[in-house]
Order: sequence, then structure tokens, then C-alpha cells
Amino acid sequence: MVAEIVVRPAAESDISDAVDYYLLVAPTMASDLTYEIDKELKLVAKFLHLYPAVYGDNRRIALKKFPYLVWYRYVEELDAVIVFRVTHNRRNPVAIHRTLP
Repeated sequence: MVAEIVVRPAAESDISDAVDYYLLVAPTMASDLTYEIDKELKLVAKFLHLYPAVYGDNRRIALKKFPYLVWYRYVEELDAVIVFRVTHNRRNPVAIHRTLP
């Protein structure tokens, strides 16, 4: 069974900001970024505990080709992977943790 993927507005904004950046500096990489995020989320939807839990039940995906972390949590009652944030990997993890549920 594959869980639903729900991208919260803050994560949508994070992704949009990252894509806008790549459209300015390396336009062909913008679509590569969205493809990699989508690919990883589809994988997580199938294998819910693929990545380790950090900060309680929150998990993170370190993208392989881009310096971004995708923060998510699986909510069993909804059978959904909830994506909360997509942040640059150089951001302070304590500050990111404060924005997670």
C-alpha cells in the first residue's frame, strides 16, 4: 500500500523559492530539483520508514544532487506522508526544528 503525500503550504513555498533560485542561476536544474523531490517522496510513500526519525517523529530526506533537506512525518491515522518543510542543508537545524510540528 502506498501512503498519500501531502505537501503543506510552508513546504510548497520552500520548494517554490528553491526553484526560483535555480531558474535564475541554472535553469535546467530547476526541473531536476522538482524531479528529485518528487522521486524521493514517492519512494517514502512506499517505504514509510526509509529515513531515520530525527526530532521526535519527524524524518528528513537529504537530497543527493541538491543541498536540501525534505522534512516529513508519516501520520498513520491519515495514512499520509506530511511534508512540512524543504530547507537548505546549511540552515541551523535547531531553527528548523522550531518550525516543525
